[in-house]
Amino acid sequence: MKRKLSSAMLMVMLGTSVMAQGFGDVPKSDAAFPAISRAVNGGYLSLGSDNIFGGQQPVTRREMALVIEKLLTDTDQQNLNLSRNDIQELKTLLKAFKGYMADYDANAKTQSLTLSNLDAEQKTVNRDMSRLQESLTQKLEANKKQQETQNLYMWIGIAASAFLGLIVK
Repeated sequence: MKRKLSSAMLMVMLGTSVMAQGFGDVPKSDAAFPAISRAVNGGYLSLGSDNIFGGQQPVTRREMALVIEKLLTDTDQQNLNLSRNDIQELKTLLKAFKGYMADYDANAKTQSLTLSNLDAEQKTVNRDMSRLQESLTQKLEANKKQQETQNLYMWIGIAASAFLGLIVK
């Protein structure tokens, strides 16, 4: 899930004020600016170096766990003020993201299966390459022995010709 998407969900949950200054990479005119400001002001998300939000960076499982933990803590301490509209919007967002997460999960499983298949195919290719190399090595050795035998017969023929040439004279 992208940080921008997470910020949109958090916008509904947070009741903090919007930051007065902009971020290095998110102008005040950006539609997500209020959500990002609320998330940062609420301590749910942090800025990177040089006041950069990094909205195109994916959220890691660790970062999402920290956001959820902060939300749960605020809920336990009753620091969240949610209206009925906020709760309804959260339900709507959860329904929307449920399909997205199911698709994400299905894609992850497909990729995992694809990687498993590729791994199995790579092992087969490696095994085939080893067999081919062994076969070629055997054929080269047989060729080498045949060449040595032919060279021996050639030298025997040369020696026999020379010997016969000496006898005939």
